[in-house]
Amino acid sequence: MGKVSKKELPLPFGLRGIRVMGITEFHGSLAIRVEKDIDFGICPHCGVLSQQVNDRHVHEVIDRPVFEPGMSLQIVKRRWKCINDFCCAVTFTEEVGGLPRGCKHTVLFQKYLYQLSRHMTLSGVKRHLAEAYRCPVSVASV
Repeated sequence: MGKVSKKELPLPFGLRGIRVMGITEFHGSLAIRVEKDIDFGICPHCGVLSQQVNDRHVHEVIDRPVFEPGMSLQIVKRRWKCINDFCCAVTFTEEVGGLPRGCKHTVLFQKYLYQLSRHMTLSGVKRHLAEAYRCPVSVASV
């Protein structure tokens, strides 16, 4: 598939301020690539606005199963250069609302797991996600 605009695809991920860059299919699973909607970053240390991208990396996260064949959510995070010569940070990575820093799953996925765990055992939740959605998670995540 080609690029899809935000208006064509509803975003059920609970992530704020993102746009869809592309959707690909691989062995029956969807990979949805997104990035933040804005074209600048604000240094968390000094507050200076930067439009100089240092590099990009893909952060793969787990979200609620939305489509039956399975889905991978890939967030392209930009690492910005701080242009303030007096700032202690040389670069900084943008944050995405709805995805806690350092987490590999969205806030909506955490809520989804909680709802499942109210009706199943932990190993049952793990088995359900693996069988129904091809979404492998560890018991520690559950």
